[in-house]
Amino acid sequence: MENRKHPRLGDINYLVDISDGRGFFSGYIHNISRFGMCLQDIPGKIDHNVRRLSLVITSKETNFKMSARIRWSHNAGYTKNLGLELINAPWKWTEFVMDKEPVVEHEEDPWPDIFIS
Repeated sequence: MENRKHPRLGDINYLVDISDGRGFFSGYIHNISRFGMCLQDIPGKIDHNVRRLSLVITSKETNFKMSARIRWSHNAGYTKNLGLELINAPWKWTEFVMDKEPVVEHEEDPWPDIFIS
């Protein structure tokens, strides 16, 4: 079971353009959350030792520009899969992801109704 603060939304398949400061690459986003994402089919030439990547994410609604830090990298033949932590993601990204998150209903309300007479 995963211990995540925010749920991952899978099967996204948005296009992402990436720069590691030395070259430009394209790939697909496998899943997203408010503060991270998993990229698949990223060309193996990308330097996974850089401190920061620049990203442009293309969705049907809009484009998002942001920076990310690589948290993990797995080789998959000529490509890589990357786990990214977003750095100062724009508020529009957070809203975009929150709109797609499933609504979770809690069994017990932590703030009971307070009546003031």
